[in-house]
Amino acid sequence: MNDPISVGVDAGGTSTAAAWSRGGRFEATGRGGPASATRGVLLAAAAISDTVRALALERDPDVLYVGAAGAGRSDTRADLIDALHAAFPATASVVVEDDTRVALRATLPEGPGIVLVAGTGSVAYGESGERRARIGG
Repeated sequence: MNDPISVGVDAGGTSTAAAWSRGGRFEATGRGGPASATRGVLLAAAAISDTVRALALERDPDVLYVGAAGAGRSDTRADLIDALHAAFPATASVVVEDDTRVALRATLPEGPGIVLVAGTGSVAYGESGERRARIGG
């Protein structure tokens, strides 16, 4: 049996970064062009898939996890998931999350917290229990 391939993507307004692992072991990273969903879901999906394909994986990833600028809206997130499933039909699981939530939970895995992102765009995002708030972006 093949070891599962997982790819994580940071899809931002300036650039896209991807890292992949095989069987839980880090393998490599790659970079690509901007992939903010605020500029259009199809453009974002194309930039993400180009970045992932440039990693030269021997097959589609088993899991694709994307933190995307502009994916805070549920309709945008759903459309991006659909577009990525179309680009990687053999991928069993495609997860898209808002990049600010990924930034918060990468820094603070659990509990209440807030993150401020000031890059190509700016946004503040916070969580406390089930309550979530987002301003900007």
